[in-house]
Amino acid sequence: CVCVLCVCAPCSRLTSATLTSTTHNMRAVFAVLVLCTATPLYVHAWGATGHESTAQIAQALLTSSATQAVNKILGNVPMANVSTWADDVKHSAEYEWSAQLHFINTKDYACDYDYNRDCYNHDITSPSAGFCVHGAITNYTQQLKSAVTLARLPGRRSISLEALSDSTADVALKFLIHFAGDIHQPLHTGFTSDKGGNDIKVTFFGYNDNLHSVWDTYIIDDIIDRQYSRSADKWVQSLLDRINNGVWKEEAKQWASCADGSLDCVRPFAEEGIKYACNTSYECNPSGNNPCATEGVILHPTLADSYFNMSYPVVEKRIAQGGVRLAAILNNLFG
Repeated sequence: CVCVLCVCAPCSRLTSATLTSTTHNMRAVFAVLVLCTATPLYVHAWGATGHESTAQIAQALLTSSATQAVNKILGNVPMANVSTWADDVKHSAEYEWSAQLHFINTKDYACDYDYNRDCYNHDITSPSAGFCVHGAITNYTQQLKSAVTLARLPGRRSISLEALSDSTADVALKFLIHFAGDIHQPLHTGFTSDKGGNDIKVTFFGYNDNLHSVWDTYIIDDIIDRQYSRSADKWVQSLLDRINNGVWKEEAKQWASCADGSLDCVRPFAEEGIKYACNTSYECNPSGNNPCATEGVILHPTLADSYFNMSYPVVEKRIAQGGVRLAAILNNLFG
């Protein structure tokens, strides 16, 4: 491919982990990356900062037993460091089958989620039920549960960490960490026809991109720039403070109630997501004065302060929910 600031085929993304300059400089780099001509610039849900923040929150909320198990499986690598692994491998020959597990294509303009209608593989003649991020969370939770069962010491509740680390649990855990972030990005439950906002062109504070990218990266970058002196760590700590002792303390108890990772347990994550997508990301509703097919962001694609002020509380809450819920599942598995 012909790339200016990227590695070839597909053009690699640059993340907040590799760019330490200002948000505006990052956007300039992303604009240059659009010049890559052979393949599209692939979108990564929440961007690196969103996924890393979700994982950091989850790791901070783990029990000591869960911390030991996670550290053993990952070889003492922080969860944040593997949180984008699933994005990094989804275009490889070995894992290309996993690309559709990162999202849910919901019915256009319906603003609701139906597992039987929406959660399947759209690329094959005979669709596979459960082939979406909702089904993937349940699947990889069950794989980890099976690994724990095999590692459990005879007649005891405790598990052999050595046996756990010798299993295939590392891949399952890395997928689970990532998908817990994906399902909480509202546009990963977005409409089928616009590919979750990827096909909706917008201008965000003067920068031209697509709606999905605004929610993956731009809003998060602006939160950190405006309110946390460009420190993602300060932002994560603020979210944790609100979870542990602040405005989300009581809500967080309910968020943590989904501990088994079952289909029924995880379904509300997606149902919440499409509601947030319609009401905030798309700025519309399925009926009434602002129908999704013709109104909202589609009609008014120039986004600035009013859109940011409406959206950033949703982004913060979804990152927090993802971290709390991921921790609850891991604590239930390993605690």
